Amino acid sequence: MADVSSRKAVVLYHDMRVEEDFAKCATRLFALLKKAAATNPGAPRLLFLDVQGHRNAAGGYDADAREIMREFLLDFRPLPGPASPSPAAAPAPAPPAGRGTR
Repeated sequence: MADVSSRKAVVLYHDMRVEEDFAKCATRLFALLKKAAATNPGAPRLLFLDVQGHRNAAGGYDADAREIMREFLLDFRPLPGPASPSPAAAPAPAPPAGRGTR
């Protein structure tokens, strides 16, 4: 596979609205990523996420927002910068694991 720095990336954006819980947001993100992978196979994907609300009493992100970030953002490898080595291509994410009821 080609070095991701030499390929045009597909830019993806999602706004996690106040009324979206983890399951709803994860479903939408997975559909977005799946469509990007189908229409641009092998292309690097850059996911930008805005989070509306989703704050806890201490002012940090709530559990739903933290889980979305952990499952969809922190598992992805960044594009290589000037001082970082080129990472191996990351596979498309698996759908979110089944979650218990809240």
